[in-house]
Amino acid sequence: MRLLIVIVNYRTASLVIDCLRSLADQIAVSGGAKVVITDNASGDDSVPRLREAIDENGWSSWASVQPLDHNGGFAFGNNAGIRPALKSDDPPQFVLLLNPDTVVKPGAVAALLQFMDAHPQVGIAGARLEFPDGSLQASACRFQGVLSELENGMRLGLMSRLLRKRIVAPSPPADASQVDWVSGACLLVRREVLDQIGLLDEEFFMYYEEVDFCRRAAAAGWPCWYVPEARVVHLVGQSSGHWDPKQPKKRRPQYWFASRRRYFLKHLGRARTFLADVAWASGFASYRLRRAIQRKPDGDPDRLLQDFLRYNFLSRAMTPSSGTPGEGRGGGCAQQAPVARTAPTLTLPRGTGGGDNENPSDARSIGVVVIGRNEGERLRRCLTSVVSEDRHVIYVDSNSTDGSRDVAASLGATVVALDMSIPFSAARARNAGVEKLLEIDPDAAYVQFVDGDCEMIDGWLERARLTLSDHSEIAAIAGRLRERSPEQSIYNRLADIEWDTPTGEVKSCGGIAMMRLSAFRAAGGFDPTVVAGEEPELCQRLRDAGAEIMRLPDQMAWHDSAIFHFGQWWKRSTRGGYGAMDVAARFGRGRDGLFVRQVRSARLWGIGPPLLIVIAAIVFALWPGRWWSATALIIALMIGPIQILRMALRARRRMRTTSDALAYGALMLVGKWANLLGQYRYFRDRAAGRHARLIEYKSAPSSPSSGTPGEGRGGGCAGAPPLENNPHPNPPPEYRGRELDTSKLSPIAGQGGQ
Repeated sequence: MRLLIVIVNYRTASLVIDCLRSLADQIAVSGGAKVVITDNASGDDSVPRLREAIDENGWSSWASVQPLDHNGGFAFGNNAGIRPALKSDDPPQFVLLLNPDTVVKPGAVAALLQFMDAHPQVGIAGARLEFPDGSLQASACRFQGVLSELENGMRLGLMSRLLRKRIVAPSPPADASQVDWVSGACLLVRREVLDQIGLLDEEFFMYYEEVDFCRRAAAAGWPCWYVPEARVVHLVGQSSGHWDPKQPKKRRPQYWFASRRRYFLKHLGRARTFLADVAWASGFASYRLRRAIQRKPDGDPDRLLQDFLRYNFLSRAMTPSSGTPGEGRGGGCAQQAPVARTAPTLTLPRGTGGGDNENPSDARSIGVVVIGRNEGERLRRCLTSVVSEDRHVIYVDSNSTDGSRDVAASLGATVVALDMSIPFSAARARNAGVEKLLEIDPDAAYVQFVDGDCEMIDGWLERARLTLSDHSEIAAIAGRLRERSPEQSIYNRLADIEWDTPTGEVKSCGGIAMMRLSAFRAAGGFDPTVVAGEEPELCQRLRDAGAEIMRLPDQMAWHDSAIFHFGQWWKRSTRGGYGAMDVAARFGRGRDGLFVRQVRSARLWGIGPPLLIVIAAIVFALWPGRWWSATALIIALMIGPIQILRMALRARRRMRTTSDALAYGALMLVGKWANLLGQYRYFRDRAAGRHARLIEYKSAPSSPSSGTPGEGRGGGCAGAPPLENNPHPNPPPEYRGRELDTSKLSPIAGQGGQ
């Protein structure tokens, strides 16, 4: 079979007959096409009327009616027509989903088929949809996201121009173009796509099912194209009764909210779904405020804002099955006391010096511990930068599958395979590396910790060793960590700025640092139960014992963050919130209240503004004509933008462009929600008595030996809660501490303060 056309009917027999009439002349020239009309248990005379029309018009050779026993929705009805055809002896090459409220113009079906034949790599094609007067409908669309929901809700010209690339339904292009998704009113799909990704998701009762299908197809490598040569008249809303532009706007059905929520949760996750909900609600509330002030009529569905807030914020999560079928297109943690802090035990070989030899002239007093998992080519660069005949390099591998152990051994490193039957943490891996180092070299005085995605800069090891030798009060020392590829993404640039912290005595350092082994041993090493924030946790114990942590202005290492997507950045910030909560809970207010301020900041900014917006929006929706409700909403909406501008202004001098500064401010504010999610996960794990699990946020490049990709730990300073938890690009004086007098130390050639 060349083509199967599926039309789903629910009490729209007259529309279906008109649609069939528009198809009659095109069926003969399509090269073998069949039309199946699935009736979603209409409960009226639809089935006999359709069969009678088919017989009277002589369409029985290519059209048939398939009654269904219940109304399962648009996806259900389409799948009921597609599934038997795919299992038949003559499965169709293409399947065309067609709304009953469409009239197919001459040549439209042929245009779609010809395009697909000419472009075998294309999986889905959609037609140009028109109103009866020939004007265009939005039918070539982009996938929804947080920013698109903000634009869709706010409907402000300036905002729409700024977010023009995020508009979900822009004006359709004049020529055939690749798009994210096309309307399900007329959607042609290749059989191979159905074989690979399956049929429509029947959990969508109505709406968003075609968006979900196109997104799944795109993820499988099948692009979607808009073909304007195929023209179809779409009588918008005639089949559902909810979208007719000529009729008063009805209240949006419950299953629309259910389908929207399912789509966002399925493809964006809970965190970004929440952000998208807040973005739309706040944007639409500001739009309603403008309309009220301007005294313009309201053209939106009745009680839209109230229903949106109720279904997404004020009631239990909607499910597609909870929607009322109705007329369809084809018709659904408790607060806890701080954890008692006990020093971890680091097992060392008997008789080891572990820091007794601190002769400044003996370079062998330095050992290097590298940790990693599936770091690919990054590991090769890392080891090459530290391996030397006069020092021992230990590589601790946590179950790599890309040949990392062989690469490390070939470069001269001693390989330690971490026991993965015990819950993993970077702290445990570093402890294992120190144990092995002291087993091989009992006289080692200092250890340089480095993650496998970093590359040490020439001269740093000697500079750090000399500083530790000259300043016995210093237990740990770090320098300037630089991002390898800041130009590749805004997230990489923000990481580079995040690591540009004040020099001198500081509260903590990240995972890339040199430590005095005698102090490290006395403190008991890293706490292996800390999965995020193990470095500041150890630094706090070192400082409690009277030692100092120092940061030099010299460049120390290149770090490959490889953060290219919002989701990676979100996970990294979530891990930061988890680690900050863990460390703060262990120490309470402690000597400096380590991370207590960051924890409180995440709660204040993560909960405060969204909650105020929702409350103010509800108040305004209930009392739209009162000046005080409008004032409250304006104030609530302005809190976030003002904080973004405040942080952007503070960071501007260290940013390349104003847009980067604004992105910094926005991401720092949004990051509070990720931090808050991390805190929630911490309390959830504590309440359940579970061991914390490492939150991964990036993948490694190709392996140096096998080319197999893998997941990296996300090394560098990422093991500690990101310093973005400190909202100040220029920390206050009490954070800077005293400056180290480095005048008597020889600077590294070509290095300077950043």
